[in-house]
Amino acid sequence: MSDRYTVDGVLDLASVGRHLAEGVKAINATSEKLEIDLSGSQFAGTAGIALLIAWLRHGEKAGKQVMFRGVPADLPAIARACGVETILGIGEI
Repeated sequence: MSDRYTVDGVLDLASVGRHLAEGVKAINATSEKLEIDLSGSQFAGTAGIALLIAWLRHGEKAGKQVMFRGVPADLPAIARACGVETILGIGEI
C-alpha cells in the first residue's frame, strides 16, 4: 500500500519552493511508497519538471519509491521536450 500526496495549483517559479518542502515532508513520512497526485496541478514551464525530478531524487536518497498519478495532459509533451519523460516515468502516458 502507498501513501498519497496531492498537489494543487500552478507549479511555477513562485510556488515550487513551497511544493518542494511539502513534498519532501510527505516523502519522509511515507513508509516505502508515495503516490503524488498531480491531477489538480498546472505546469507553467520547466519549474514544475525540476520539482518532480527533485522529489524523485529525494525519494531515491531516502530509499522511498515516488510515483506520479493524475498527470496533466500537457506534462508528457513538456517532459519530452526536456528529454526527461523516462526519468519521470511518464513516457507512455
